Amino acid sequence: MLKLMRTILITLCFISLAGCSSTTGNANRFAIYLVAVPNTDINQIILEDRPVLTAADIVSYDWNTHTMELTDRGLRSIPAAPKEVGVYGKSFVVVADEQRCYVGAFWTTFSSIAYPGPVIELPLDTKTNSVTIRRAYPFETLGMGSDPRTDKRIFKVLSESGKLKQ
Repeated sequence: MLKLMRTILITLCFISLAGCSSTTGNANRFAIYLVAVPNTDINQIILEDRPVLTAADIVSYDWNTHTMELTDRGLRSIPAAPKEVGVYGKSFVVVADEQRCYVGAFWTTFSSIAYPGPVIELPLDTKTNSVTIRRAYPFETLGMGSDPRTDKRIFKVLSESGKLKQ
């Protein structure tokens, strides 16, 4: 009897572990989260509970231009109104395989304030379902240091998820 109970318990553990890995799966290997509470240390930033975008929202990602073609749902999940973002932007963190890669911001083209980090500009072009993560705002040359968009962890996840545009 004890042996049977142990076998059942072990089987249930394996089933629950398999279920856990499938819920995180490829969809959350790449994610963009809004920042709930900012911090200068990327690892101390408190993120919103749910990502704004995941790999499931991406049709393709062009590594050369950092342009993502999104599903309709993905496009709708991005803060679209410049009023939502304000002139100081709305910060996000790009995560690959649960590792925080870089901080960026949704930024409105109505802002006259420069930002030296990666940005997704609003309003979005809803005709193409594409968004580009630019190096900095308003000019690429304002980006400081190495370009965080080229993080090898992000490349690996997008490549393995079949999202990289060839």
